[in-house]
Parts: sequence; structure tokens; C-alpha cells
Amino acid sequence: AEQLARELAWCVEQLELGLKMQKPTAKQKEQAIGAIRILRSERTPLPRKRQLMRSMFGDYRAQMEAEWQEALRALRAAAHSAHVQPVGEATRKKSQKVCRCRPAGGTKVTLDKTNEFRFNFF
Repeated sequence: AEQLARELAWCVEQLELGLKMQKPTAKQKEQAIGAIRILRSERTPLPRKRQLMRSMFGDYRAQMEAEWQEALRALRAAAHSAHVQPVGEATRKKSQKVCRCRPAGGTKVTLDKTNEFRFNFF
């Protein structure tokens, strides 16, 4: 059921994008609007929806997978190229946020006098 909902949402999104981005003829526009109406209808039987999706998009599952892989590739590239730069003292003082520098040791776990386990973050 979840997979079907994803497939329906993808097909409807593709049809809506086609209507917005391209300049469809009157016939194409009518077909796309009718297809969207059928795909969103709860009364339309599942085989009819699948038949419509197959006729409009061909192998829509492969297209969905290719689009997902491309998005994943773009996200990985963005994550790989992202880097964190340390903020200078002047910028930190100008900012409205409270920043505390941590010691070089990082987080330490200590046992205090009562043998109680505590994290020492600061």
C-alpha cells in the first residue's frame, strides 16, 4: 500500500510538472488533467490506475528508481563537498548565539565522589 501511494504520488507529480513546465496542447492538457483525476480518485480500481500509469510513463518504476538514485548521488556529492570552517572569536562575539569553546579533550566521563556516573560536557 505504501509503495502504491509513492508510485501514485510520483506519477501525479510528473503530470503536474509537465503541465507547469511545458506548453501542452489542449488535447495533452485535457489528457493530463483527466489522468490526475483518475489517479487521485479513491473509487478507481487499482488495475485501472496501474494501466494508466504504464500507458503514460512506460516503466514508471524504473524511472522512479533512476530519479531516486540521481537525487541520492547529488546529496552524497553535496555532503562530500561540504566542510565546516571554524568561526573566529570576533564573529562569535558579534553573534546573538551563545558559543562555548570545549576543551581539547572533548567529552569526558567521570565518576564523582559518590561513584555516580556523569558526563562532563564542559
